[in-house]
Amino acid sequence: MRKVIFPIKQRDTGEEVANLQAVLKELIAREAISLDRDAASLKRGLASERRSKTYGDATAKIVSIFQEKHRIIARNRVNEVTAAAMNKLLEEWGLIPEPNDNPHPTPNPHPTPDPRPTPDPHPRPDPHPRPDPHPTPDPHPTP
Repeated sequence: MRKVIFPIKQRDTGEEVANLQAVLKELIAREAISLDRDAASLKRGLASERRSKTYGDATAKIVSIFQEKHRIIARNRVNEVTAAAMNKLLEEWGLIPEPNDNPHPTPNPHPTPDPRPTPDPHPRPDPHPRPDPHPTPDPHPTP
């Protein structure tokens, strides 16, 4: 299940409509939408429209019932306010990530280099050693 997008209206078809219908089915199952009258008929219609991924009369009626319950004016179509109200419920139920969750963070194309130098696993002696300009005196000189 994904976030509901907008706009979606009657006679639209495709994956976003099928996702909306899956969300509507979940909202009905969790009693966020009450289908008092014609419940069996609307559920059958939604199932049929879901198979064809078509926003038909049953989908429109169920969206309208959701909008009435949430006092949203946008009859028979999913607008920004309707999608936001549905997505808020899905987020609360943990069915979709919350807006600040990012399950797939964008990789950084320019990673920050590590400031520590990587030690050479096989150090080689310097072929041209230079004398130390400030040698440390030997605390125990030999006579």
